[in-house]
Amino acid sequence: MLLGTASNYVVLAESMVDVQTNPTVITGNVGISPAAETFLTGFSNLTDMPIGGPYVYATADEVVGGGRLYAADMTGGSTSSDLSTAIGDKLAAYNDAAGRADDGPGGYDYFLNVGGGTLNGQTLTPGLHRWTSALNITGHITLSGGPDDVWILQVSGTLDMAAGFSVLLQGGARPQNIFWQISGVTTLLAGAHFQGIILCASDIWLITGATMVGRALTAFQVVLQMASVTQP
Repeated sequence: MLLGTASNYVVLAESMVDVQTNPTVITGNVGISPAAETFLTGFSNLTDMPIGGPYVYATADEVVGGGRLYAADMTGGSTSSDLSTAIGDKLAAYNDAAGRADDGPGGYDYFLNVGGGTLNGQTLTPGLHRWTSALNITGHITLSGGPDDVWILQVSGTLDMAAGFSVLLQGGARPQNIFWQISGVTTLLAGAHFQGIILCASDIWLITGATMVGRALTAFQVVLQMASVTQP
């Protein structure tokens, strides 16, 4: 799967990115469009750059590793058009993931409703995994495969990951090759550790102490409470 220019962002939203509680750490770029910079809320020492404008990007204490914040109303350079393109690429990636189907003989492996909508202790091998309702992760799960293997995980509803559990990778599996296509709200509860790229049609919530290695890409808002998001 290709993310296009959406891969330039570790957090990309259309309506809001809200840091509700610190310490929150985001490693990589943050983007918001078509919403304006005022909808980048809760960031400490948010500073438009270059000082004196016209602004091209912003910095904030929570965004580290050389990451920057971008919003649709930043008029300097090509920021606004770049974001529009990234949002379009994000939607294309979401639709691509949502549209994948069982390829039959010779195609990728296909798995339907593993665990009946509840995962606890399972090992998921590469391929297309589909749940026709909400998905609840109530214990540790493992994605096992090689560094070039791909997982597409389609969820026709919400995704809830219980507090204190982890998505584990085995055999060289890499988070940048794991695509979670979620049609409802995604909630990672306190202390959960998640891996992969979330392509979400609704909100993404990282509750107190939740961490993820991947990308949070949504059509609505990303809410962070003492959370950590690190680009793969």
